[in-house]
Amino acid sequence: MSKATPITILIVGNGVAGPILAMALKKVTPHKIILVDAGPEEALPIGAALGITPNGLRALRFIDAEHLIVDKGGKLGYVAFRRGDTNTTLIEQPVGDLFTEKYGFADIKPDFANASVIVALSKLTKEEEEELNLKRGFNVHLGSEASFAGFHTADPAGGEAPWGDDHSIEHLTKLAQSKIEGWQNQIPSKVISKTFRCVPTPLYDRQPLATWHKGRVVLCGDAAHPTTPAGGQGSQMAAESAVILARLLAENEPSDELFRRYASIPHSRTDWVTKTSRRSVVMLFVLTTSMWQVIRNIAISLFGGYVFKTILIFYDTYSLNEYKSVGIVSKKE
Repeated sequence: MSKATPITILIVGNGVAGPILAMALKKVTPHKIILVDAGPEEALPIGAALGITPNGLRALRFIDAEHLIVDKGGKLGYVAFRRGDTNTTLIEQPVGDLFTEKYGFADIKPDFANASVIVALSKLTKEEEEELNLKRGFNVHLGSEASFAGFHTADPAGGEAPWGDDHSIEHLTKLAQSKIEGWQNQIPSKVISKTFRCVPTPLYDRQPLATWHKGRVVLCGDAAHPTTPAGGQGSQMAAESAVILARLLAENEPSDELFRRYASIPHSRTDWVTKTSRRSVVMLFVLTTSMWQVIRNIAISLFGGYVFKTILIFYDTYSLNEYKSVGIVSKKE
């Protein structure tokens, strides 16, 4: 039973954090929730891959939405890094078994980051997938002027979904093909040629903020800690910040002390992820000299698999301790 006196809470932003915060507050508080967004009503989603790691899934469990991922999501079988020019595999790290064995989950003003991506959807025939030996997972192909990354997934709806405007598809696919000219690996070229919808997307983050609130206005999600996608933690941190804030508001009246405590719980981790993710963008996608590219490739070959698994477990362990501190999970978990 919440100890809070009912109030009206206005949530601005309908991204990841906003709806999750609204659902969490509805679950644990008597407050009236108003959710608004500045986007036009007719806006269509652009569409892109959204990866949910175990720490993010725990946040969805708090709002009873875990089943949406477990039942309908696709398990990421592995993460692979390859050189696009020589088709040399640097690492191919299985991750699906790690999720299943450790967690029990089955078949789930910003600063410009000096990088941009073209988000696109492509359709390959079964024969083309077999020809390319394209396995289900996350494939990254590294190059000197550009890198190519793609999730191989099935369309859960069984057909094309309304992912957004594709008016610039000819220009964008031509640009993408020019960046990988001469690559021996055929996956990027084939996937790009089969693109049926795409949009260019700059990558942004922001230097970590010292404080996340002023008076009775408090930041949550990307408003507090925007990050580039290289760390794979943007949506997870947004969801986690939302449920932590809701849990605290269930037990306390809004105050400077409450908002400072809320920020202090994930602050060190979100700061670290933001800075590390920016470095990863530079290392993976922005390096311009051949010497640094050679160093990058050697480092990925030697340490990439270990680092990936270690960081994934670190994220989960750290967030679990944060949840325990506010009673979202039991201290025995």
